Amino acid sequence: FTASVRSDSSGPSVITPAYTYTYADLDRASDALCAKIRSIIDKKTMINIYQGRGFHFIVSMIAVVKARCGYIPVDASLPVARARQMLSESPAVLTLCDTSTAPVANLGKVSALQVEAEVSSPADCINRPEFARSEQDELYNIFTSGSTGTPKASSVFYSGFWNLLEWYSETLGVT
Repeated sequence: FTASVRSDSSGPSVITPAYTYTYADLDRASDALCAKIRSIIDKKTMINIYQGRGFHFIVSMIAVVKARCGYIPVDASLPVARARQMLSESPAVLTLCDTSTAPVANLGKVSALQVEAEVSSPADCINRPEFARSEQDELYNIFTSGSTGTPKASSVFYSGFWNLLEWYSETLGVT
């Protein structure tokens, strides 16, 4: 991502029916959200992302990674009861939500943060203290239904993700 921002900051990164966002837009927005995340949490942790698909969801994923945390995506199109169950069983201490998911996201045990309100002002995540990250840290958790039908979180670690990216690059020529 950083290489794309440096090489083509005015290039399109996210295209929606209403607007085309550049890499610079995405970088600024994710820096602002990263700064807000860092002001709320003081350690590496997992963060729920419970939003509809679109620009702010992508901003959230990048901001969480910039903050050296891991994320748990919770699909906003799930039935409310299922989303509440997943959020209540999540180990996250913060939920990044949007206006449509905020009423469900605030379950009391974790803080909820509406992303649209946080990405409108510029911030500098780079000047914030860094959390050390290792290949054994969780990048994200994904809930699977498993054989029982009850959602269960499965971890994907940075090491596995980097291996996948290397395979994409070497085998498929994806850069």
